[in-house]
Amino acid sequence: MTEAETEARSEDGTGGGRISIGAVSTILDLLVRDLYGADPYLAVRELIQNAHDALMELPGGAGTDRPIRVNVTPGVALPESYIEVVDQGIGMSEEDIRTKLCIVGNSSKLQAENPNLIGKYGIGFLSAFIIADRVEVVTRRRGTSETLHWETRDKENWKIKRLAKHEFAHGTRVRLYFKETYSREYSDRVNTLRDVEGVEEIVRRHCYLIPVPIQVSEVGSAGMTRQVNAQDVPWASDREARSAFRSMFGQRNEPLHIHRFHNPDKKSPHSVSGVLYFRDEISISLAASLHVKKMLVDREVNRLIPSYAPFVQAIIECPELPYDLARRTVKDFDPLYLWVKGVVAKEFEKAFIDFAQRRADDFYALWPNIDNTVISRIINALNFDAESIVPTGERDAAESFVINASRYIPFYVINDRIGAQGQPMWRSIDEMVGTDRRPEGEKSYVYYSESANPIEKEMLLHTYAEIIDVSRAEKKPHQAMLMQMQVYNESFPDFQLSKVHASRFVDVPLEEQMEWRDLVQSINEGIAFKSRQHEVLVERFEPASTAIAITDSRVDQEYLEDLKGQLSAMRNASSDVVLDQLLRTVESMEQKGGILTIHVNANNELMQRLAQSQRKEIAALGAMAVCWRAVLDYYGWNSTRSMITTEKRFTGDLIVSLLETTEVAAKTAERHKQVAAELRDVKLRLSEAAETQEQLELDAFVGVLDMQGSTAGVIGNAASTPMQAVEYLRLFLADIKKFLSNYAQVIGFTGDGLQFYMPKDSSSQRSVYTGLTTGLADRVRTFTERSPEARKIVQDTHFAEPVLRVALAYGKIYVGPVVSGVDLMGLPAVEATRLCASEQLYSDAGAGLLITQSAYNEGTASRLWQASDFALCGKVPLNGLATPVTTFKPT
Repeated sequence: MTEAETEARSEDGTGGGRISIGAVSTILDLLVRDLYGADPYLAVRELIQNAHDALMELPGGAGTDRPIRVNVTPGVALPESYIEVVDQGIGMSEEDIRTKLCIVGNSSKLQAENPNLIGKYGIGFLSAFIIADRVEVVTRRRGTSETLHWETRDKENWKIKRLAKHEFAHGTRVRLYFKETYSREYSDRVNTLRDVEGVEEIVRRHCYLIPVPIQVSEVGSAGMTRQVNAQDVPWASDREARSAFRSMFGQRNEPLHIHRFHNPDKKSPHSVSGVLYFRDEISISLAASLHVKKMLVDREVNRLIPSYAPFVQAIIECPELPYDLARRTVKDFDPLYLWVKGVVAKEFEKAFIDFAQRRADDFYALWPNIDNTVISRIINALNFDAESIVPTGERDAAESFVINASRYIPFYVINDRIGAQGQPMWRSIDEMVGTDRRPEGEKSYVYYSESANPIEKEMLLHTYAEIIDVSRAEKKPHQAMLMQMQVYNESFPDFQLSKVHASRFVDVPLEEQMEWRDLVQSINEGIAFKSRQHEVLVERFEPASTAIAITDSRVDQEYLEDLKGQLSAMRNASSDVVLDQLLRTVESMEQKGGILTIHVNANNELMQRLAQSQRKEIAALGAMAVCWRAVLDYYGWNSTRSMITTEKRFTGDLIVSLLETTEVAAKTAERHKQVAAELRDVKLRLSEAAETQEQLELDAFVGVLDMQGSTAGVIGNAASTPMQAVEYLRLFLADIKKFLSNYAQVIGFTGDGLQFYMPKDSSSQRSVYTGLTTGLADRVRTFTERSPEARKIVQDTHFAEPVLRVALAYGKIYVGPVVSGVDLMGLPAVEATRLCASEQLYSDAGAGLLITQSAYNEGTASRLWQASDFALCGKVPLNGLATPVTTFKPT
C-alpha cells in the first residue's frame, strides 16, 4: 500500500517519484467515513456487489445460477464472531491480490467492457473496514491450483499464504471479524448484522434486484438457507411486483393498483424499468427505491415521483444513471436523471387513468382521502416560477397530467334527480362526457357552479341537467382546480369547461307591481336579518316551481380592505364617533356580505294565488312561511336557531289557520249530512219497531268506559259554564267513540261514559289489546291537539286532562229494543257496569283497565291478547251480585 522509494535524484539535481501515504490507517478511516458515512450496511452491500461481479466474469454467463452466500456467526459480541460473503466466481490469483486488492482504486473493472458488472472504481473493498479491523480473504482463481489466504489486522499491514486445503474449485470468501466495541452511533446497526433476520433485511433492501441468488444462513446451523432476493425483476409480473412490495417496503396490505413498465420510451437509447404502487394513504417517506444496475442507490427518492402523487411508492431501475463513488446519491439535475423523472411522470399519468377506469370502486373510495393534497400540489406545480422549489420538469409533467388525466378526477356533481340540496355524488368529467352523446369532433360542455345558494342552483339545473357543485367541496381546492383546467380548454379533445351563473331575473312591469303590493309589504314586515339589509323584488324567473329565491350582492373585499385602512388611519389621527361607526359598518359588511335580495317569482302559481287571495291574513302567513323556507335554503348549515324557530312558527300558524277554515266548512257540510241521516234512521226504526219486537242473542265482550272525576272536574267546575262542560264532554266522548268504533259497536251513553260491545270473532286479533291500553291513552293525551274547540275550552276553563276507567266482561248478551231503540242486556253488561263504577278498585290496582275472568279466558283463547299481558288482581264483590268477580289488570 506504500511506496518504498519516494524520490530519485538525477546528476543535475532534478528528481521525481511517487507520492506515498504515511499514516495509511488514518487516511483509510477518513476515506471510509467520507465515502460511506461509516454505515455498516454499505459494507455488506459492497461485498455482495464484488461477489456478483466475480460471478459475472465467468465465461458464458455461468455465474447467474451460482448463489452468493452470506454467513453470520450466532449471538452478539462473541469472541471471533464474524460475517462473511462467499461466492463461486472467477476468484483471485496472487498477482490480483497484490496489484488490485492491496492497491486502492486499481481495479480490473476500470477497463472492463462487461455491461453486467456493477462496480467500476475499485474502492468498494474499503467499506470492509467500517465493520472490521481484521479482514480475512480466502480465494482461488479459476483455472489455477492455488488457494490463497490473505489477512490484515490493522488496515495497513497484510500477510498472504498458500493453503493446502481447497474450499472451492474457484471463488472467494471475505470474512469480516467484528470489533469488540463500536461508537454509540453505529453499535445498533452492527448488532443488526449479527442477526440472520437483520442481515436478510439489509440484503433485501440493497440487493433485492441482483440477478444472482443470495442466501443468508447462520454459521454452524444445520437449518436450510433461503433466497432472500427476487426470483425475477418486479416488472416481470404482478406476482413478482407484489412480492417486491412486501419485501422492499415492508408492507403487509396489498397495493390498490400496480403499474409495471419496461423501457416505455422506444425512441430513447436509454433504458428504464419499474413498478408504481398505489397505496390507500399518503406516503410520508419511502416514495421511490432507485436502483442502478440492480443495486440500490437511494431508498427514499421523493423527487423522482411527481409531487402530486403522494400516495404512490415505486421501484425504479436505470442501469446508466451516474452516481457518486459510494453509490448513495445521484445528481438531481443530470440530464439522464431528468429523463428518468419524465418517464416516471408519464407512467404515473398512465397508471392513474388505468386505475380510474379499471378499479373505479377503489379509486372513488381513495379519492376523498387524498384529493386535497393531490389537487393542491398539481396547482403548485402548474404555477411554478423562478422562485419555486418545484423540481425541474414538474410543471411540464403537471400540464401533461391535466390535459390527459384530469378528466378522471372526481368532483361533487348534482343533477335534476338529486336536486340542489340532495346528497351530491362523486363523478368524473369523463363520466359526464360519456353520457353526452355528441357528433364526432364536437366538444361536450361540462358546467360548474360556484354558487352556494340552493335556489340559484335549482335554477341552473332547470337549464343544465348536470353540473359540478363546487360549493359542496367545502375546504377543498376543487374550484381552483377547475379554474386551472379551464386554461387548457383548447387542449381537451372532447370537452370544454364552463362556469355558469343563475342571473335570469326579469322585472315585472310597473302596472303589475300594484297587484303584489300587499304581499311585498307582508314579507317586508315579517322578515329581518341581523346586521344585514334586504330588499324584496317581484320578478319572473325559471323554474316557475321556485316561489322565492334569495341572492346577495357580492362585496368587493379588496375595496373594503382599502377603505377600512383609510378609515382606521383617519380615526387614529382624530377621534370621531362618526368614523368609528363607519368603520364598524365596513367591518360588518366584510364579515357578512352585501344586501340580500328576496326575489318573488311572479311566474309561480302559489305566489300568484297568495297575491290575489281575499283572505289577507292567510295570504300573509303563506308568504312568510314560503319566504322563511327560502331563507333556510339560502343559509343552509349556517341557519341560526332563531331562523329555524321563526320558519316553524309561521308554518304552524298557517297550518292551524287553514285547518280552522277548512274544518268550519267541513263541519257545516257534515252536520247537514248527519241531520238527514238521523231523520232517515228515525223513520226506519219506527217502521221496524212497529213490525217486530225481536232481540238479537250473541256471545260478546261488553265494555264500559267512564271518566274518572268528571262530575267534580268538569260538570262541577266553578270556572266553567254548564254549556262549556256539556260541550267539552260531548266533544271528548264523540272523539273516544270514533276511536272505539275501530274495535267495537258503541251503543250507549252513560252520562259521562260509553257502553260498547264486541261480538266474538269480530275483532282483529291483538289490535284490541293495543287499542284498549296504549292506543286509548294516546287518544286521550292528544285530544286537545286534534280539537281546536276543546283546546279553546280548556284554555278558558283549565279542565284537567281526562282520566278513564274501562271495564270489560264476556258472556251471552241480548241486543235489541227493551226501553229505547237499541238496548243491551245480560250478565256481562251488569258486571262491566258495576266493575267500572267501583272507583276504589282501579285506585288500588293502579290501572285504568280491569277485565273479568271470563273476558280474560276468552280473549286469551281468541288471541286478542296473550296470557302474560294481564296479571291477577283478585276476587272482588260487586254491588248487586251474589258471587265475587275475579279481575285482571294489564302487566
